[in-house]
Amino acid sequence: DSVASRGLGDVYKRQVSWFLAQVFKCISNLILTKKFSIERLFGDGGMPSGHSATVVSVAVATGLYEGFDSAVFAIAMILAIVVMHDAMNVRYQAGKQAELLNAMADMFEKITGADLPNEEKLKELLGHTPSQVAAGCLLGENKGVSLYKQIKKEQKEKKVKKEKKAKKEEKLSVNGLVM
Repeated sequence: DSVASRGLGDVYKRQVSWFLAQVFKCISNLILTKKFSIERLFGDGGMPSGHSATVVSVAVATGLYEGFDSAVFAIAMILAIVVMHDAMNVRYQAGKQAELLNAMADMFEKITGADLPNEEKLKELLGHTPSQVAAGCLLGENKGVSLYKQIKKEQKEKKVKKEKKAKKEEKLSVNGLVM
């Protein structure tokens, strides 16, 4: 019954974790830099990790729906671990390399006076520190549990409404009003 009652709306609800993480990034960036940057709403990197929040929310909700001993939860959890590992290691290191390459390009231009052919700076904020991933993880866990509770409440209300309707129809049928 719980599988049949889930749909695309529940998938969209998981995106709440990503959106909240991105909003928190804008707020923390505003506090730290005293400047609002719309780029933080859509960009990678920063506090908290939106990727971590999203995949942990999906894993937690999957565990709650399907059981923490299910194969589908194991798959969701492995995906979450891979995404968080990538954010803290591969993407974080790529961002550090971009910083270094940008600094080297600036230094080359200052020393030689020549402009490099690619005037665009490499994007430096790509990955996350462990604390940024942990914050995203906590946000995702919290949203996964709260959305699960919300969906269960909605399902219960729907079931009660359906039962009331069935009782009303049964009562009318017994009284001979409905055939």
